[in-house]
Amino acid sequence: MDPVVFWGIEFRNASHMVWFQMSMGFFALGILWFLVWRIIPGLKARTADSLFSALAFWVYAAGSHGVASLGAIIETKGGTIITSMYSPDCIWFNALMAGIYIGLCCLSVVLINRKLQPKTG
Repeated sequence: MDPVVFWGIEFRNASHMVWFQMSMGFFALGILWFLVWRIIPGLKARTADSLFSALAFWVYAAGSHGVASLGAIIETKGGTIITSMYSPDCIWFNALMAGIYIGLCCLSVVLINRKLQPKTG
């Protein structure tokens, strides 16, 4: 397969480009959803539902990238071999995205807990 260039980034093949686009699309949607939830006051009433959906989204996204990273580690034997589908780049990109999603999950928990605590004073 020939390399594909998108936004100045050269991808090994078209499926890597599609994975990158999907990853960035879901990341942008997740951030947008979270910002809208934080900004719109009317959504505070549905806090339990929002907590579950925020955590479910971040955990699902982290799990997807974690599994892809683990698969790349196994297929490339720890990054020592480069195959047509997997490379060390797959390992670090997916591990980085999984880490970002785990961080966002933790941030969501902290922010949602602060929103749930009664105001004093």
